[in-house]
Amino acid sequence: MPIRVIKKLLLVFLAIFVVTFLSLFFLKDRLVKSIVNAGLSKAIGVPIQLEGFSWDILNSVIEIKGLKIYNPDGFPKEVMLVMPSIKAEYDLSAFLKKELHLPWAELDLREVILSREAGGKLNLQELKTGDKKAAAQTSQKEQEAKAWPLHIELFKLKLGRIVYKDFSSGGKPIIQAYEVNINKAYKNISGLKQLLTLMLADSLRPTALKGAAIYGLVSLTGAQLLPPVGVAAVLTGRDGAKAGFPTDTQKAFTVSLEALDEVGDIVKHDDRRGVIKGKIHSIEVIIKISRIFDKEVTVAVSARKYLIPKPHIAEGLLYHISEKLK
Repeated sequence: MPIRVIKKLLLVFLAIFVVTFLSLFFLKDRLVKSIVNAGLSKAIGVPIQLEGFSWDILNSVIEIKGLKIYNPDGFPKEVMLVMPSIKAEYDLSAFLKKELHLPWAELDLREVILSREAGGKLNLQELKTGDKKAAAQTSQKEQEAKAWPLHIELFKLKLGRIVYKDFSSGGKPIIQAYEVNINKAYKNISGLKQLLTLMLADSLRPTALKGAAIYGLVSLTGAQLLPPVGVAAVLTGRDGAKAGFPTDTQKAFTVSLEALDEVGDIVKHDDRRGVIKGKIHSIEVIIKISRIFDKEVTVAVSARKYLIPKPHIAEGLLYHISEKLK
């Protein structure tokens, strides 16, 4: 992901924490959920959905549960960020001194869905849009937030999947998915810049960057990784993706046909064998559907171009199929 996108993402996380924390001083738990919903939605300019909230006063721990942030206007009406849990221990005395000191923080970011619309705009970059007065207020708030020193003693990150949907070509969209599956802990984070660099390095891991280059980038930040990162953790030679679904083979086959037709071209299909062949922007794809149990099937997708594996095209098509099967 581009560095400006990661920066925008981190500002969203910071806004989530600050809006929630300030609400705690005036409201009880059952009212915080509605205030955070309204306050955060107004702050970033998009709809959000919050499943729950908990506040452990004695241990100074807050947790936001089941947070979903939706796309801005002009993009598909779907989720942009899925965060099952954001949890942190706060230092109240530091906060009263305008310092953000977190002994520990945990972020479970299950899914990031990046969408680029026909005009080339990216959904994350369109957050906090509005008139000049609102923009000026946002800028002032960001400057105030930057003025507060940030220190996280232990930061635990879970990052599941990054999906990229590109509608800018004007034809059928290109959908790619990256099963990142990061589960890491970082020590002694001092400032958003350092946190930004760490998340940038890990989010770029499934691309063409080599492990050694990523490790070098992370090392420059001065943060410590727990446990030490291996320098060769790059998936190679995998040309496909598969998943199980609680449905029957006929429905899975029909939905797979529709999904492929929406993003590519169907070359041929055999419903008896459960095989579909097609192309997505000159990349050959094969979908194989097999029954596991009476009401459970496996959908496997492979993608190659000139015998070169294209796993993220396969993962993107499987993601599109899974969304249609929901």
